[in-house]
Amino acid sequence: MNLKHIFTIIKKGIKMGPQNPMFIFGLVIPIVLTLILQLLFGNLWKQKPQLAIYEKGEKIITAELKKNEAIDVVEVQSENEVQKEVESKKADVGASFPEELKEKLKTKEKIVLKIYISGESLAKDRTIAQASIVSALREVSPKPPSVNFQQVQLGEERAVSILELLLPLIVLIAILFGAFFIPATFLVQEKEKKTLTALLITPVTIGEILVAFGLLGIFIAVLMGTVVLFLNIGLNLPSILFLALFLGTILMTEWGLTAGLIFKDMNSLFVNMKLFGILFYAPAIVLMFPNWPQWIGKIFPTYYIVHPVSRISIFGEGWSEIGWEILVLIGLIIIFLFPLIPLSKRLQKAL
Repeated sequence: MNLKHIFTIIKKGIKMGPQNPMFIFGLVIPIVLTLILQLLFGNLWKQKPQLAIYEKGEKIITAELKKNEAIDVVEVQSENEVQKEVESKKADVGASFPEELKEKLKTKEKIVLKIYISGESLAKDRTIAQASIVSALREVSPKPPSVNFQQVQLGEERAVSILELLLPLIVLIAILFGAFFIPATFLVQEKEKKTLTALLITPVTIGEILVAFGLLGIFIAVLMGTVVLFLNIGLNLPSILFLALFLGTILMTEWGLTAGLIFKDMNSLFVNMKLFGILFYAPAIVLMFPNWPQWIGKIFPTYYIVHPVSRISIFGEGWSEIGWEILVLIGLIIIFLFPLIPLSKRLQKAL
């Protein structure tokens, strides 16, 4: 596997990109869909999250939080008032900073900070508030502290908005166009133009071609998926969300490469996509209708892409809730990797 060959093919793919409609669609459609839905149903320009805080003693943490322009700080006089602010929905998140917490910062002890979360608050507002607290604690601590949040939800969980119901579908579209269609169409184009045969006469191997087109698809899909999530959730995206997105793009890329190896021309590729496209979209459609039996979605592999993204981004869930789905996703990646080996050998013999 020669890295120079791989990057040369990637550069060629980028230059050919404007000639490939799927490359353009992969960059444009996710953003256009997001902006349209945000204008119709969203809160892209919503006010900053409200953070209610109480700090005992010297207000060093409060001072740092007030410098943060990503949040609006509401300072109260007791922990009970913090709780009341969140319960009455005047604040999205509430936290109190006792003297012993400041001592732990000095001694570099692990910190478990209890925070109050309004059931009505958005996942992105919770994430921004928590990131702001961690940032403030870092500023007043001699060394970066280890902080874990103990969340206490106050009030019933809010109903999911129309935009949040549509979010899994938008993310899936971003991944589908980037990770599936880009590798598949580039590979089919190379076969149609007979340039694949010319490439294989050189020292370039079929494995290097697949890796190059796969990496290009993964990059575009992760980039556009991140943009979609940023526009819907905000800048402070949890690391597990990136992991779910990245693994999902790898699985979709494997399917794209498989399709590119199987189909001889664009017509057969798109005809089959029309026939079997529902297999990709079915889980996202099921998630849009919470009253439907949700076990239906679990039958389809793409469920393990869109469902973790949905639960993390909308409800702030983590490893304890959706960790098993991440493991299933890794298992699917391993399973769908194997067909690429005989298919690539068959193509090489046919050429």
